[in-house]
Amino acid sequence: MFFVYAIPPAEMTGVTEIAGLAAGKAFGPKAESVISILISFALISSLSAFIILGPRVYYSMTKEGYFFAFAAKSSSQVQSAGWRYFTAKFDCDCTCFVWDF
Repeated sequence: MFFVYAIPPAEMTGVTEIAGLAAGKAFGPKAESVISILISFALISSLSAFIILGPRVYYSMTKEGYFFAFAAKSSSQVQSAGWRYFTAKFDCDCTCFVWDF
């Protein structure tokens, strides 16, 4: 609701950083950049969590038969989950690519 009260709907057209614009209108231009930076850090940290937790989720899904069988294999030399990390990275890349449009 803060966005609607701080910015008229006509000014929201074509703006990608609505939260920053609303903070700028309500608290000044410094608040606009601070809020935009905080939101970008929050998005980066959630992406990092997705990359860390994704392989574990893929492994569990594979063991229950809901994901591709190659995701359950581990490297014999170092016992790492290489395919699962690659799959999680690929999934994150696809998500970022799709959301970029």
